[in-house]
Amino acid sequence: MKNNKGNAMLLVVIAIVVIVIIAIVVMMGNKNKPENVAGNNDTTIIGDEMQKEIKEVKKFKGLEISNIKVKVNNERISVTADVYNPTSSRIEKQGININVLDANGNSITSFTGTIDAVEPGANRQISSATIATPQDRNAANVEITERAE
Repeated sequence: MKNNKGNAMLLVVIAIVVIVIIAIVVMMGNKNKPENVAGNNDTTIIGDEMQKEIKEVKKFKGLEISNIKVKVNNERISVTADVYNPTSSRIEKQGININVLDANGNSITSFTGTIDAVEPGANRQISSATIATPQDRNAANVEITERAE
């Protein structure tokens, strides 16, 4: 009889240890899931990295710039986007200014980039980055303008 009570206690202790381990694993798994913030654009925060997806299609010199993503980590801010030429003419290489704006439309950082020549009906991807500042985590939109040569 004494042996059965000991076995029962051992099983209870093992069950408690297993439950605690499962709870720890579940909590650690939830910690790495992205946090979505409501708004017209999607913002994802994973650890120290912020990513903003801008859904609005921007127009620049006949080109359509879409799928714009702004990523900020502790060291860098980068902007990537798809560029499409809907015209019937080749659009030559363009120097651009990438102006990152906060929710009020104020400039929080700007840097330069280049859009290589794009054939009619063709797609291209652009990417540019610079050193991040604390304000860059407030990125809400991007403005693309012509760079003076």
